[in-house]
Amino acid sequence: MIVEMSRIRVMPDAVASRIAAGEVVERPASAVKELVENAVDAGATRVEVLLSDGGKRSIAVRDDGAGMDRDDALLAFEPHATSKLSPDFDLSRLEFRGFRGEALAAIAACARVTLTTAQQAGEGTQVRFAFGRLANVASVGAPRGTSVEITELFGELPARRKFLRSAQAELAHVVRFLEQQALATPALHVILRHDDRMVLDLSPAASDASRVRQVLGAGFADEALALSGERDGVAVRAWLVRSRSGLGRILGVTLLLNGRPIQDRGLAHAVREASERLFGIGEGAAGLVMVELSPLDVDVNVHPAKREVRFARPAQVHDALRDALRGEVVAGAAFRPALDIAEGSARLGVASGPFVAERAATLPGMAPSDARPAGWGPSPSSPLPAGRRVLGQHRNTYILVEDDQGLVLVDQHAAHERVLYERVIASMESSAVGQSLLEPVVVEVSRAAAARLVEHLPDLQRLGFDVEEFGSGAFTIRSVPASVGTADPAELLRELAASEDGPSTLERVHRVAATIACKAAVKAGFSLGHERMRFIVDALMACETPTTCPHGRVALLRLSDRDIDHRFGRI
Repeated sequence: MIVEMSRIRVMPDAVASRIAAGEVVERPASAVKELVENAVDAGATRVEVLLSDGGKRSIAVRDDGAGMDRDDALLAFEPHATSKLSPDFDLSRLEFRGFRGEALAAIAACARVTLTTAQQAGEGTQVRFAFGRLANVASVGAPRGTSVEITELFGELPARRKFLRSAQAELAHVVRFLEQQALATPALHVILRHDDRMVLDLSPAASDASRVRQVLGAGFADEALALSGERDGVAVRAWLVRSRSGLGRILGVTLLLNGRPIQDRGLAHAVREASERLFGIGEGAAGLVMVELSPLDVDVNVHPAKREVRFARPAQVHDALRDALRGEVVAGAAFRPALDIAEGSARLGVASGPFVAERAATLPGMAPSDARPAGWGPSPSSPLPAGRRVLGQHRNTYILVEDDQGLVLVDQHAAHERVLYERVIASMESSAVGQSLLEPVVVEVSRAAAARLVEHLPDLQRLGFDVEEFGSGAFTIRSVPASVGTADPAELLRELAASEDGPSTLERVHRVAATIACKAAVKAGFSLGHERMRFIVDALMACETPTTCPHGRVALLRLSDRDIDHRFGRI
């Protein structure tokens, strides 16, 4: 039977507008971003954001910038309408962050929107739109500036609305953007309230350095290297810490290009290259990097939400950023070394340590890793057979093991991480009770991290943590899982606060468990005695998945006797 194919049809304008709006407005934070950037372009000195249920129920953004008259308020909801460009304007010189028309048209296509605006305090204009349709326009009393209220975001786009996360997860995205915007515009007063609770109140700062301390915290500011330089027309200012520090794990690297938060692989690679000079081979950086260059050398309109950019001379910009970061250090601080197995045991209220003989356990089945073999040729092996013999360490990083099949190299950190991960999961499934600390530990984290951590608390309790909120952005730790050994509880909690949300509770728990294992495991470069090496090897062989760490990195490599003889030309 021949089935007649449906004819191609042109979508109605309303449907096309909602689909196009989805490219710009992906979640509540996207709407906040568009409206706040418009407020900055309108000369606002104060922006207030109010959210309900993470923005899923309602969003309001109020600014004291230049308002609009009645005609412009209506025209602003027309697609491609803007007061920013004249007919002969050169788009290559574009420096604005957003257009009121572009943002409002996109948001109004997928939500109910009420705009209230006035050029001077007194009589203003109020315009209401419902999913792309004009509902009402009226004259109202209003202060100078513009207020935009949004409800029922994606109300007529259920497929997109179902992908929104929990209120705390959506709030974290908004906090992250507002902190980035505050860093980009120190003179702006930024306020965020969530369900009538103050989350951010960042008053205007006198300098970039003051804003960094205000947003990222005194601990970060005191530890960070402050860098500045200019190469080939690229000006750079940066505040960076070693990424392996607890602070660095939370922050990642925020890139601001001409005052706009962006994502760019080339610039991120330049930061990584510079980090090896600043902090040592294999070390990464985290913090803030501000880049300024001529608007003629960058196109900011290659992404609907303007997160990505295109450079006219990408290689030169990459090298200029790298070399500028490698330049003179304006201010520096000492960095704490990575924790090792000899640290921290006195913090715990019971005898502990990753090398204390631990009970044998039948471990739950784990999904095999999909990581592919890596390295110099040999592939990950199956579990070592009986009769193995530990020979020693190579570079204080790899344990050398001999058995009746050949030679095996075990990555001591990846191997111990796998051991601890499976034991954390096993203890979680057996309703583990944490081990109490001698004294409670109070930990402060960033506001975005705090919002994520609140959502993690039930999962942490299942893993053996006793953690509760202790004021804005602070948490108290009273107990930790027995499996964490000597890991610093404060640094561990910062790690957990920085972890991204998984698509399911189970996956999120496993990610948290992997983070716990990584922090507690013996580090590469640490000298081990024979008994400790033997402990790691034997415990690894008892694991359900001994070939990789929980993050998928290879834990052991085999070089068979046949491979060895072949390489030496004996066969």
